Amino acid sequence: MLAIASKRVRTFVLLPLLIAGVAGAAENVRTSTQPLTIKNVQNWTENGNIVPVCWESPGFDREKAIVKAAVRATWERNSGISFTGWGDCPRSGSDKFVRVATASQDDNNAGANGATFGYGMAVLKSASDGEGRLLAPRSMIMTFNPDGSADQGRVEYIGVHEFGHVLGFVHEQDTPGNAEGPAHCDSPGNEPNARSLTTYDRDSVMNYCNKDGNMLGNLTATDIEGVQAVYGVHTAKALGRVKLPPGTPAAAPVSICDAAKSARARNSPAAPGLERQCSAAGGH
Repeated sequence: MLAIASKRVRTFVLLPLLIAGVAGAAENVRTSTQPLTIKNVQNWTENGNIVPVCWESPGFDREKAIVKAAVRATWERNSGISFTGWGDCPRSGSDKFVRVATASQDDNNAGANGATFGYGMAVLKSASDGEGRLLAPRSMIMTFNPDGSADQGRVEYIGVHEFGHVLGFVHEQDTPGNAEGPAHCDSPGNEPNARSLTTYDRDSVMNYCNKDGNMLGNLTATDIEGVQAVYGVHTAKALGRVKLPPGTPAAAPVSICDAAKSARARNSPAAPGLERQCSAAGGH
């Protein structure tokens, strides 16, 4: 099931890579499945669904390109979220970003791993946040084999999974929907201060024990349903003003209920979320 973190922001101590209480501290390759759940924290609807991203560290151009493409092809393509920026992080000033650090690792975990320091908008950091500190402010760290051999599917998974935490989603094995328990997937217990958005999903990208063994950055239909429940559906961005012939009638607006009916007719995974929005608007 997809669940989101609650409004209360959690505080984390920023230490090197493996940190107690960090979302995704060492996203190890494992083999089973669970649901999708979101923390009750400040989410990106309060920032117009805009998530500004920057890279804290130089290098790893191949892996950075894979992460960016995977995140855009999954969370962004299937919801109203927009990830912007993706350049170098500023070294001064108070502008806040999801600041992603990179570092080297060996060939364990197919050459790639990651950790995110919080959930939702709580991960935003500025250069000024690091004044007087030894370490630069970090929202997330990703580690890769420096020889460029990190498995592409694994890098995609790390990107999609870690940015799932940025959107507020917790580890699915740590939710009440994990009826199979730790015998099938390691779990410290239920994640506090979170709420479920969807039905139980054994193969969520946010689950350590999905059927792909944490080696593919794919969203399930239930992942998509959950992210749309929070951030809405994807809306194509206009690239410029289109001049219509004189006298062309304006296109009739499409209601949320009509969109839901169309999605259901196409068996689209967006249908459940649209239907809920239609019902909430008083439609049928």
